[in-house]
Parts: sequence; C-alpha cells; structure tokens
Amino acid sequence: MENNSNIDRAIATGEWDSTALTELDNLINDIENGRKHFKRFPLAAERHFGASSRLAAKVSVILRGEADAGSTQQRLTKLQRRKRDQAASPRQERIIESWAKAEGIWYENLSDAVRGLRLLANHSSEAVVYDNGLNLTKIVSLNHFFNPQFVTDRIILHNMFFPVTSIKLLGFGRDFNNLFGECDFSDFRFVVDQPYTKGVKPSIEQIKTFMEKSGFEQQRTPTTYKNDYFIISDLHEGNVIHATDLADCPLYDDEGNPTLFFIDTDCRLNTPDQGKDGKYVVDNGIE
Repeated sequence: MENNSNIDRAIATGEWDSTALTELDNLINDIENGRKHFKRFPLAAERHFGASSRLAAKVSVILRGEADAGSTQQRLTKLQRRKRDQAASPRQERIIESWAKAEGIWYENLSDAVRGLRLLANHSSEAVVYDNGLNLTKIVSLNHFFNPQFVTDRIILHNMFFPVTSIKLLGFGRDFNNLFGECDFSDFRFVVDQPYTKGVKPSIEQIKTFMEKSGFEQQRTPTTYKNDYFIISDLHEGNVIHATDLADCPLYDDEGNPTLFFIDTDCRLNTPDQGKDGKYVVDNGIE
C-alpha cells in the first residue's frame, strides 16, 4: 500500500523540502528495483526509471493524483478529449513547477537551456531542436499532448519501446517571450535531450513491416499503429531513420531487415477513450 506522506504533503502545498525530495528519490529506486510497482506503466517501462526515464518517472508519480482514471474508460470524441486534457493542464503545470524549482531543474529563462547551441532547421510545431554535439536538445511544447502528464507518458513509453533513441528529460520552463514558437494554449515547455542518429529515410513499407513484427497493426492513418494496449503514431519518414555506417551505407540485420531508429514518436496508452478499441486500464496506484 502507498505511504508517501511527505510527497503528498509537498504536492498539496507546493513546498518541497529535502525530506520530500529524498522520499521521492527512494520511491523511484524502489520501483526501478522491483520492490514497488507504479501500476500506471508496464513493468518493462520501470526498468528504464534509473536511467533515461528517471526524471520523467518522478513527474508521473507526482501527477498520479491528477488523473481521473475513470474518464479513460468511455469512448470520447477528439474534441471531448482535448477539452478534458487542457482543463487538467494548469494544475499539473503548477505541481511540476514547484517540484522542479526545488530539484533545481526549472529554467527561469528557457533560452539558458540552449545557449551556445546551434538551431536546426528540422524542428516542428511540437519541438524546437538544437545541435548539442552527440545529442539533440529539444524545447517541447504541449501542442500535441495538451497537458504535461501525456508528454511524460510519451517519454516513458518511447524509452520502453525505443531505448536506443531514448528521450532524457532535463528540465522545464515557460516561454514567456515566444522565443520557441507560438503555442495555442500554454507556454509551458519541457527541455529534453535525445541521441543524434545518422541515416537515410526509410520507406513507409519498411516502417510498417517493423511495426507489424513488433505486434502493432497499421491504422487508416498509415503513420499510426496500435495494439490492444498502446498507440504509436507520427511514424512518417521524417521521424524514423534507416541507420547507416561510416560510409553512409544503410545497415541491415542478419535477416535482411533494415536497422531503424525511431525519433519523434507519439506513444500513448490505448485506453477506451482514445476510440481505438483499447483495453489498457489506467491505475495510478503504487504498491
């Protein structure tokens, strides 16, 4: 059973002291090491909590009381989901901001997160991308996910499915001056790192073959795939890379399958409200 009184107190008051921060650290350690289970995610996701997903796991834990799990059990229209998810965002943002300031990962000026880095041309409405040597640093908005919890889900699930291109959460901030592009409803931003990967564009058919071998079914939108429990979308040629060697020759495995790297995936829990016959039951308990 849960007994995280210092964490719960800090969430409620917005006042994070060393005792609450240590309790949260210890809880993540217990989840990673199998002593406790955060039931929102499969056990396979928790194996990454000690590495690339650690900060994202902390965010998900402190937001666990903000989700109405019952609202995921009935089919909703896209507009209904958007209104529900946007309505939850302001409180989620406040919870994260107070914790992030105590953790020392809040950027009062987001431009400090990318100072000295080279802006790349291939950014999108979701993220602005910078060259950081072996990594890419991204300033991610809520545009496509509507609240922080679903961005956090995306990070944790992406790292479970595609650990080679794992997304590492670095911090948060607000884009008060619209330095990183317009945002429809919120200026709240995630700062993340991801390994730089080199390659060529694969074909849609190659992506489809990979996903079907991984147990996913292509949807009417050809860049979206699902099974009973997860949805992975936005898998177009710009978000998937066919890896190449030092001579720029495409790489294949022993069976002749292309080596694919998945970059900006949209990973979600396939709950009934998503309208894709999902069977995932959300449970935010820790035991």
